[in-house]
Amino acid sequence: MKVFLMHADKDVDLSPSIPGNTDELTRDLGLDGLLDTMAGGNAVIRSVSRVTLLDPLQQPLAILYRQQILADALAAPGVVHDLYDLAAETLESAKTAWYGIFSTTPSSILRSSVRSLDLLTTRLHSLRHIVETHDEAFTSPGMRRFASTVKDELTEDYFQVIHDHLAALTFPKGPLISAQLGPANQGSNFVLRKPCPSDHNPFRRMLSADSRSFQLDPRDDRGMEALAQIEARGINLVANAVAQSADHILAFFTELRTELAFYLGCINLRQALAAAPVPCCFPLVTVPAPGLWFTATGIRDTSLALSAKHVGIVGNDVTATGASFIVVTGANEGGKSTFLRSLGTAQLMMHAGMFVCATTYSSAICADLQTHFKREEDASLSRGKLEEELERMRSIAGRISAGSVVLFNESFSSTNEREGSMIALDIARAFSEAGIRMVFVTHSDEFASALQQWQSPRGLFLRAERTQDGRRTFKLEKAAPMGTSFSADLYNEVFGADGASSGSANTLA
Repeated sequence: MKVFLMHADKDVDLSPSIPGNTDELTRDLGLDGLLDTMAGGNAVIRSVSRVTLLDPLQQPLAILYRQQILADALAAPGVVHDLYDLAAETLESAKTAWYGIFSTTPSSILRSSVRSLDLLTTRLHSLRHIVETHDEAFTSPGMRRFASTVKDELTEDYFQVIHDHLAALTFPKGPLISAQLGPANQGSNFVLRKPCPSDHNPFRRMLSADSRSFQLDPRDDRGMEALAQIEARGINLVANAVAQSADHILAFFTELRTELAFYLGCINLRQALAAAPVPCCFPLVTVPAPGLWFTATGIRDTSLALSAKHVGIVGNDVTATGASFIVVTGANEGGKSTFLRSLGTAQLMMHAGMFVCATTYSSAICADLQTHFKREEDASLSRGKLEEELERMRSIAGRISAGSVVLFNESFSSTNEREGSMIALDIARAFSEAGIRMVFVTHSDEFASALQQWQSPRGLFLRAERTQDGRRTFKLEKAAPMGTSFSADLYNEVFGADGASSGSANTLA
């Protein structure tokens, strides 16, 4: 019996080939806060959510399959909690019932396996009860198939057969084993037999007794030892079969807990975002096509929304259809980097089959997502900032392919503007020719102007809005670069409007 709640045709894999930029994505996009919210203190949920978020789906139908199941989960969170709790409690209880797992004798393995199977059968009964009780809550193809599988496989006949087998395996009158004489009168072909109903009649057993029957003296230790060996050889295959049956059911509950952990994490995240409050939607996923990228209304940075609860987070409307690259300029502290993180996080969440933090969102499949954000100075002083930036850029260039997206946040600002502009422009041209889309947040007017003059690809230029009085609205507008990031606004905010002529200004310079 399979779960198939994360994929339509396979189990979830918790050990995929995680991309080499996992740590960078987590740091640059601020994913730790998002994952902590999803986990709610549960290590299993965090681990599953992290792998799922960083191991993106690449087929629109696979993403839709997961979105539909998640919609069911969000509509009936109590059912998901009940199913997850049942799976988690089953696995925890099985540890106690399965204490004979390290035993070496077939009889002890059989006893512990029977005990475990008895517990697991009770849990399977509970699973069927939950599914039958909440059957109407499932509307997605994935959840409907899961419910049908549970009801079709876990029938009353199935449970009765298990009950009968387990009762027989307790051997109330001892095991019935047949054997043959082999070479040198050694026993061979030991087979555990199912007792006939007539064997439970004491009178028939007395009448059938003959000279071939014998009893061991209670003080015959060697005889008891020999009899135990015969019993072990007779029940060995059955003990292994029962142990494997218990393992299969445990594997099912393990898979159920793992796959439900992701949806439970999404429920936790959605509840936290609802308290923020910020809008969420399921994105429309499209296949890659020339000129098709993404459109978004009210897109917000998920991590910022979680950390700034009950504070109004401004959303942005962006249409990047037909653009090969996006350049974001404008006022310092105007929301440029926030937009970059909101886009990157939304893309990852979309590929994971999750909702995104926006009013509407539509995007083409992205082959890969990479980030190149500025870093602090190397504390070990083993290399300069520019060298470190170039090393990371070389690593990214070796990983990406056509259809990928790279997010640049003030890259190559560690050198002078002219040199940094030349490096960034060469990279932009090479990536564009390779079919790689880019988003640049930059303070370099020279770089932004060079991209504006470059006529080969089509670019989208956005600017962080600033009112006449210097107030930041945190909204992005479609506009060309202005050649200033209004650093004076920040200076005046800290030192006052007269600070330019004061001694403090000279000290700062």
